[in-house]
Amino acid sequence: MYSLTTLRRGAYKLSIARIAALPYRVAYRTLTLEQRKRAAKFKNAKLKRQYLACKCLQQQRRKRAPKHYSSMSHTKDHVVIASARRPIGIDVEAASEAIAHELIKLMAANPAEAAWAAAEASAQSIRPMLLWLAKEARFKSDGNFQASFDPQALPVRSALGWQSNVRFECVLGLRIAVWLSK
Repeated sequence: MYSLTTLRRGAYKLSIARIAALPYRVAYRTLTLEQRKRAAKFKNAKLKRQYLACKCLQQQRRKRAPKHYSSMSHTKDHVVIASARRPIGIDVEAASEAIAHELIKLMAANPAEAAWAAAEASAQSIRPMLLWLAKEARFKSDGNFQASFDPQALPVRSALGWQSNVRFECVLGLRIAVWLSK
């Protein structure tokens, strides 16, 4: 069996597992034909394992809470599923990862976001990472995956602070943003 960390946070639940520990080979047998075709397209073995691990954990979540919304994200070593009774989005990055400050202008939706993210000049600043996490979680909560991801079109912060939909977590060396739609 594998180690699964489950955190209940009021309106949502997080499930976190190490990719290497998940029985993704077993999950492959339970995939739909469409999912198997998608898995077969991965040329990179590590990306294929990440995809299968996500599907494995997602199937387990659906068995336990079939009427919940869910969103998934992964790093190179972990897969995280968020579930709730309303639309939800999640993004996760390893705490050791960083986003270049040069990218701030490409992802800021308004001057307040750009000013906040750029305020800390340190190369170790986590502000750009938090901004990115929140934007990707918001995009996933909308559920429109036919649209392309445009960070500038997704405001998550104003001059007054973060929008109330976003929550941040730091668990097992992972930075996580959860976006709960209202």
